[in-house]
Amino acid sequence: MPQEDQYPWNVLEIEATDDKKTIKKAYAALIKQYKPDENPEKFQEIQEAYKYALSLLQTTLVQPNNNLKIDITDNISHETILKEGEIDRNEIEMSKKILKGIEDVAHSANSQSINNWYFIKSYRSIYDINLKQQTAIEAFRLVATIRQHDINKKVQARIPIRVLKYMNDIFDWSEQWQKYQTIFSQTEIESVLVQTMSDEPAFLIDKIDIEGWFKCVATDITSSLVISYFWMFFSGGPAGFEFVKHAFYIFVGQRLVFELLFQASLGKLSHDAFIVNHEKQSASVLQIILKHLIINMTLFPIYAYFFERFLNYKILVFDQYINYTIWLSAFAFIIALNLISLLFYKKFLHEVIAKITTLHKYPEEKPIFDN
Repeated sequence: MPQEDQYPWNVLEIEATDDKKTIKKAYAALIKQYKPDENPEKFQEIQEAYKYALSLLQTTLVQPNNNLKIDITDNISHETILKEGEIDRNEIEMSKKILKGIEDVAHSANSQSINNWYFIKSYRSIYDINLKQQTAIEAFRLVATIRQHDINKKVQARIPIRVLKYMNDIFDWSEQWQKYQTIFSQTEIESVLVQTMSDEPAFLIDKIDIEGWFKCVATDITSSLVISYFWMFFSGGPAGFEFVKHAFYIFVGQRLVFELLFQASLGKLSHDAFIVNHEKQSASVLQIILKHLIINMTLFPIYAYFFERFLNYKILVFDQYINYTIWLSAFAFIIALNLISLLFYKKFLHEVIAKITTLHKYPEEKPIFDN
């Protein structure tokens, strides 16, 4: 046991003082250096020295003429702290700014970028232990609420896993998991803490690009051809054009059915793509039907012309009811509208009219965590 006249200052590695802020800064620096899971005995010694140093302030043993009385209650509100002047006002404002910043970024359009979350690092400039712990708890509560809302609505997570891991590096949530289990529900723990401790790779979600779109369509075509082949094989029907015709019907039908049921065709499902509305929530049945109606109305002249001209098969009796010139002119006009839509909105015409878009989930190749 250290000598009474040197304890607790030799453990805290500071000179004897009645400045509570100095004591807390020394304590904060030491517990970062000696973590409880790595140096449990040293950590316990530092904690005891810290509590003893605070008790010296309360009993006025450091300076007999000091009549300062300090409340060292663990769970103390920001308002009480500010009123009693126990914590630096700048630290309190910093805590509030961090919590407000988390909410603001989560509701912004740029929440997926890790660069917009770097302000959280200012948390390390808070030295008061009680304020630091309370800020971490409130940040956890806020993040859990936001993520649970996104999960319930089945929308893109505004706070992705890579950002959760970054926050965990700052707030040390995982080191307090036992304490947090007594504070938060199991659902909240699973939506935040379990995700930060998992080894799964982080993912990005963004609008699908042209390459991804072609991959999805190619997969849909391939699956339709395979299904058509087995259909014709087991039914013993004729091959040739009938095979192509059935593949076409399957292609159109399966895309519509799967997107109505799962918000994605087989091709999209295989490439982690899905259809959402402008609010990035699940597209409605009417939006999906409108999308397919516009696509097929746009391509119908091509379907009919190709089938009759090259495969000698008439979808309809065009000679009696429809003038090819009108159909092909309408097709050329709609294609022009699609080009204009891509130029100005970076979306196809059916996406603009139906108010939908296709998002693509892909692994983050270079996760960046700036500590």
